[in-house]
Amino acid sequence: MKRIQRQIILITITLLFIAITGCTVSAAAVNDNDTQLSVNTGTASVNTSVVISGNVKRCSNGDNFQGVTVTAFKNGVKLASTTTKADGTYTLNFQSADKVFTVTASYPGHKSASKTVTVNNKLVGTANFQLGMDSVYVSPIGSDTTGIGTLDNPYKTIQKGLDNANPGGTVYIANGTYTLSSFSISKDVHIVGAGQESTILNGCSFYIPASINFTVTNLTMKKDYYNIPSIFNSRGSCYIINCTFIGIERNRYPAIYNLGTCYIAGCTFIGNNASEYGDVMGGGAICNLDTITGLSGCTFTGNTAFIGGAIWNKGTIDYIIRCTFTGNSAINPRGTGAGGAICNQGTIDYMNGCTFTDNFVTGTRDSDGGAIANTYYWEKGYGGRINIVSGCTFMGNSATYGGAVFNNDRGSYINLRDCSFISNTASVGTEIYNMGTVAAEYNWWGSSSGPSSSQLYNVQVSKWLREPIGLGLGSPNHDSNGNESSNGTYNTVNAAGKTTETIGLQETGIPLNYLLMAVLMVLSGLVASKRK
Repeated sequence: MKRIQRQIILITITLLFIAITGCTVSAAAVNDNDTQLSVNTGTASVNTSVVISGNVKRCSNGDNFQGVTVTAFKNGVKLASTTTKADGTYTLNFQSADKVFTVTASYPGHKSASKTVTVNNKLVGTANFQLGMDSVYVSPIGSDTTGIGTLDNPYKTIQKGLDNANPGGTVYIANGTYTLSSFSISKDVHIVGAGQESTILNGCSFYIPASINFTVTNLTMKKDYYNIPSIFNSRGSCYIINCTFIGIERNRYPAIYNLGTCYIAGCTFIGNNASEYGDVMGGGAICNLDTITGLSGCTFTGNTAFIGGAIWNKGTIDYIIRCTFTGNSAINPRGTGAGGAICNQGTIDYMNGCTFTDNFVTGTRDSDGGAIANTYYWEKGYGGRINIVSGCTFMGNSATYGGAVFNNDRGSYINLRDCSFISNTASVGTEIYNMGTVAAEYNWWGSSSGPSSSQLYNVQVSKWLREPIGLGLGSPNHDSNGNESSNGTYNTVNAAGKTTETIGLQETGIPLNYLLMAVLMVLSGLVASKRK
């Protein structure tokens, strides 16, 4: 009898649980259905005549914009469409029971614009637009009069393209030569050439004012004017990628004059000159007075200045990597020349994988640092700092002091590691001349026995590479006594490195309510069995 009672109780509990679960599911379904119905339920309204009008102007110059397509929508459904007249005006007239609409204005090659329009009690609304171009095309065979800046009907001049580009837009410059123009950039813009060999800007320059983001890629800029840089960044932000800069013999400014923030990659600098008398006497290719966030994969050939034949840095350069400096020169006819390739009076954080070949310095007083001169900032009186130079090659460079590297006093500091010094020449210190602080360990000095006394002036070296870099990679380093150094020169990979992973709970595919019901039934059965 008791056993039957227990079974009845168990069945009752199970049925009650199923009933509760089922009611919950049903209630949810009913609630969902009610929500769906409430969305779809509405009252019928009578359509009335709605009028929306306005005008469209060009963003570049404020001129009336003819031929723009203007369309009214409600919830994605097109209600009416028209095009603007010669005076830029339009009128949309359509039937609707609503009072709030979306109106869009569009034109080929331009960025579409949209506005939400609420009509008044007379069912009349207004929407005015200004349209600019996201992508503007320029070609020597285009026209600034009849062109519209599209690929099929381009403008003729770069300035016309810049004027008509949207902020943040792109001006595409076709093959050809564009001459003697100075462009002041008034908005964020990208300029893209058709290639360094085919898009040539001859005697042109770009001026980037404060707070402007400017990008230029895939073209060549040739100097043809005495007193301006090709790119003058006046406290803006510029990105210069895959461009070529070709200089002229006499000029007062470098190819790039940076007073803001600049990133330069994949560029070639040939024959740029900043050696005329004037405010800027350094950096034939680049003069940096503020911040260069990166200089990567660039080639500097035959550039000239009084100091810093290729680069004069008085600010900060975050890194210089995989760059080649060949035949650059610092020639000063009225004093000391310094840094055939680079003269640093600021900070260079990191330099790696660069090659310095046949750079040289001459001066009527002294000539310092055939490749690199790290010297002090005259106006502020503190020394330059190059935190690390690694994996670089110095070959055939020449100066009076420091055929490869000159490091001045007043706190000047340079750290050279894993570099190769080959056949550089100088009267004192054929490789390095030092008056400040130099760290120069684990370098190749042209001999397994280390550097000779003529190679270094005021530089202490206790560890060097026994074989040239690239020939004896991984061979042990030795100190001046021929003992192996315990310090590793090359980075090692941790072969035992491990990763940890967190394994989350996975779905079982069993609905939770049925799982709970099964657990209750099992537990009830166990209790009943124990009571027998």
